[in-house]
Amino acid sequence: MKILTNIARVLIALVFIISGLLKANDPSGFGFKLHDYFEVFNLSALNPIAFALACVVSVVEILIGYALLMGLKPKLTAWLTFVMMLFFWLLVGFSAYTGKVTDCGCFGDAIKFSVKQEFINDSIFLALIILILFGLNHIKPILGKAIGMVSFIVVFFLSMGFTLKNYLYLPAKDYLPFKVGNSIQANMVSDDPDVYENNFIYTYLPTGADSSINEARLKAIYHEGTDTLYKYKDRETKLVHEGKKAPIHDFIISDKDGNDVTLSFFADDYKLVFTSYDLKNSNRGAFPRIAKLSDEWRKLGKDFWGLTNSLEPETEALRHDFQMYIDFYNLDATPIKMMVRSNPGLLLIKKDVVIHKWSSYNIPNIEEVKKLMN
Repeated sequence: MKILTNIARVLIALVFIISGLLKANDPSGFGFKLHDYFEVFNLSALNPIAFALACVVSVVEILIGYALLMGLKPKLTAWLTFVMMLFFWLLVGFSAYTGKVTDCGCFGDAIKFSVKQEFINDSIFLALIILILFGLNHIKPILGKAIGMVSFIVVFFLSMGFTLKNYLYLPAKDYLPFKVGNSIQANMVSDDPDVYENNFIYTYLPTGADSSINEARLKAIYHEGTDTLYKYKDRETKLVHEGKKAPIHDFIISDKDGNDVTLSFFADDYKLVFTSYDLKNSNRGAFPRIAKLSDEWRKLGKDFWGLTNSLEPETEALRHDFQMYIDFYNLDATPIKMMVRSNPGLLLIKKDVVIHKWSSYNIPNIEEVKKLMN
């Protein structure tokens, strides 16, 4: 029992630490997942605290994992682990049963599981934690009491600093399809697309009977020269293989008149791209720096694109208030949130390749941008 308990303790501790670190790496992304859950449970009033809650959960997971690994306060730590995992198990179980949330964000964007797969994982983890509860007397602190508490405090400050830094200045490790060096267009194509089969309904004229003919048989009929005996009536299309969505989808840029300008965006050479999925609740402290950069960028004869899900009156007010030389276009909020984990955010893109990106807290000057272009 002692060996099993300690093996389970180490495994669960590592799961919590890894899960917490991956959430802390991208607290904004986890915040978006919390938004999804709040909408499902009609708790949209909690949306304003989603990002703060995402940071707290990330740090708590790391601390619980560390305490369990080191054997600190074993009884308290084990019960906190059980309560937290039970909550996750119920939440993911609800998602798997209803299908209302398809990605729980348990391991950020680094490790992807379907909600059904995650429910199985959480069921195993919960069973291991129950084993730990039955074997509490076999868990002994690895460090002395004083050293253990000091190390716990150090881990607290390090994990909090890591989380806040990634929230303010973008993820330390970018796992999203818009990461630096990626081609946007290449990620708009799935490596496992849906496969459909067409069957054509033809009336066989000599008998008047209808028959379903697949594409291979239809080619044979034309090759035999008997196609005059058939009259087209209808077509049936069915999905024979459900593939995966492309990493980047719904990336359709339109101008104020609704015209699709996505190809023009990709054809453009070096360009700065301002992004905001919600102008009303964006960091307005960044706008003066962006306005100055837009003026200097315009003097180089380069295009400064603005991609937002907000309405034209908001973008025009922004342009006027801060004298921004930016042409605004409409893009769905989902790809905008994936482009830069900041509101607003900024990217340097060459044709369709992401060269660099910045959060609203470290908007560059024109000289920094020129160096990246060279």
